Amino acid sequence: MVVSGKSEPGVMRTVAAAGVLTLLSVLGWMALPASQSMNFSLCGAGLGGYQALPLLWLALTLRSPVQLIAPWLFMALAMSPPLVAPSLYRFSANIADASLFEIPAFLTGYAIVWVLATPIFLALELGIVVLAAGFGTSPLVVAATLALGWQATPWRRRALSLCGRSGAPTPMGRHSIGLEFGVITAVGCLGACWALMLASMSLAANARWPMVLVTVFLFVERVKALSARRMSSVML
Repeated sequence: MVVSGKSEPGVMRTVAAAGVLTLLSVLGWMALPASQSMNFSLCGAGLGGYQALPLLWLALTLRSPVQLIAPWLFMALAMSPPLVAPSLYRFSANIADASLFEIPAFLTGYAIVWVLATPIFLALELGIVVLAAGFGTSPLVVAATLALGWQATPWRRRALSLCGRSGAPTPMGRHSIGLEFGVITAVGCLGACWALMLASMSLAANARWPMVLVTVFLFVERVKALSARRMSSVML
């Protein structure tokens, strides 16, 4: 059943989820500066051409898997909670008498996609460092060029639209919709965010403030996408 408002238990569950998201985001932002020291981008700092590749190889061999994925996990922990909050609010607002597990299922589906995407982010970051070394430029230049190019593609617009699906009314009689919409939202958010995140991560130790700006930009964009989808649904 779909309603325009929320029951009191639904409001309480949403408030509790918002509190958990805020705490996770704060922890992520606090841990992010320390994790930046393990960035691939530092391997090529001050070096040009293929001089950076031996340092990159040394970094890969000396670091454990946990050290390699830590920057991206903390980045996701810091940036994702504010970005998922509008979608979670719209999702919970569109479901009446939702199961106690629907909101946790939504967040679980969202988190699973981001965790599974971590190796892809690592591979992309590694590729950017290698490409930058080959052209004798900084990883930031390559990542920024990639981000600007991706912003203009129709695929990114489709990803942003997909991210807004969590605000759509839910068909009656469906079960376990939280997990489904969590996965859909995460896939859309990844498609919309990945290039900007790579660019901000390429700033290495100075990445925190660019990440704050990227997070604010993506948050506003997410709210606008959800609002536009809601208006189109009302008009139909």
